[in-house]
Amino acid sequence: METTSRFQSRLLSSARRSRQSPLSLLNKMEKLIRRRFGDEKIAFTGEPHDFILLCDWLFLAAAFAGVDLGFAVRNKYPGLCPYCMQKRCQCETVKFNTHKRWDGPVPEEGTIYDLQQMLTGIYPRERHTLKYCVEKVLEEIEEARQELEKSSPLIQIREELADVFARLSPLAQFLGMPLC
Repeated sequence: METTSRFQSRLLSSARRSRQSPLSLLNKMEKLIRRRFGDEKIAFTGEPHDFILLCDWLFLAAAFAGVDLGFAVRNKYPGLCPYCMQKRCQCETVKFNTHKRWDGPVPEEGTIYDLQQMLTGIYPRERHTLKYCVEKVLEEIEEARQELEKSSPLIQIREELADVFARLSPLAQFLGMPLC
């Protein structure tokens, strides 16, 4: 399996000629999620390749924005919840305004699967419903879109894109779908 940066580089080199922007890719992600889940659907009606598309679009959006998504995820979620700093989140029910910036070493680069496993440990499947997972992914896509539209500093865009992955990953795990 390839590392996240190699995966992102490969995607970028194959999509360089496309006229897509990070915003258009986030919009595509939102539309696919809404189409597959709808407002009242209880189960995912898509195929595994839909989750692969979501992951590809997210990594590509990050690449077009100048963000190494694997590094962004590992930096914000270094095996710990960025709010309570616990290996298994203890603060999901409390809304914090800001996260604590990690100033320790960033975990070594791995594969998308490695990131997914790390995030599933932080946000365990049994603590969430499907509806909650979908709402969180859509919420994070909207926040990332807002930061891109405002042309926010790269660090804020990087953190919002990391949040999208951090919420997409447990959703895929919840449904038993691969991200890569």
